[in-house]
Amino acid sequence: WDVGGYCVHAARHALLGAEPVAAQAAARYGPSGIDEQFTGLLEFSDGRTAQIACGFRMAEQQRITIVGASGVLEIPHPAFTAWHGDPAPILLRHGADVETLACSSADPYELMAAAFSDAIRDGTPVPYPLAETRATLRAVLALGQAARTGARVMLDG
Repeated sequence: WDVGGYCVHAARHALLGAEPVAAQAAARYGPSGIDEQFTGLLEFSDGRTAQIACGFRMAEQQRITIVGASGVLEIPHPAFTAWHGDPAPILLRHGADVETLACSSADPYELMAAAFSDAIRDGTPVPYPLAETRATLRAVLALGQAARTGARVMLDG
């Protein structure tokens, strides 16, 4: 219910808003019943897949890698929580060629709080509407069910 949500959200958006149709997963649970280490696979209707790995019993690693037919897009560590002084490049690889896109680092939690405050105070639209949050939650729930049961879980359309 924590770090995996970032992975699922990124996977859904990396696949241009496509929604997963099936989930498979494995987890290691701690004494409290919380998944401390998790790996999952989301399958999409066009055959694309997204693999995620996250947990609290692993060395911290925040990376997004998208492998396409003609290149690779990579957001190296720390992909999700680049703080004020952290570099936040996006790497585009086409064969041996690498293009680096510089991005400003920022406190993501500060940005989330500011966006939420703006929405309440000024009626500014939030960056991700409730339907997006629900779609991410749907995939997270399917992955959790798959990890608990060991079965491939189909998502309803």
